[in-house]
Amino acid sequence: MGGTSNWWLEPAFYSLAAFVVVVAAALWEACTQRDVVTAAATVTVPFAALAVLGVATPGVILDDSLSPVVTLALVVLAVGLRGWWKRTVPSTGQHGVGDA
Repeated sequence: MGGTSNWWLEPAFYSLAAFVVVVAAALWEACTQRDVVTAAATVTVPFAALAVLGVATPGVILDDSLSPVVTLALVVLAVGLRGWWKRTVPSTGQHGVGDA
């Protein structure tokens, strides 16, 4: 049987799947924005978080392994970046009928 791999058991597969879901959600959210700049930033933020995660992952952007504390700080920064943006831009679906 040689050469078959269990790709569905690899963490990289689930990381990629999660990133695709985040980008799809950002695209959907961007479609509801009236401002083009806000919509573009909504789609760009997940890619910025991915770049930070790329720095934290050995061999992706940097060849050297970072200390666990620095790696943890970068992961928290990447997650916080998306969370900060989500809380900064008000969702268009939360406006009431009388809101301007």
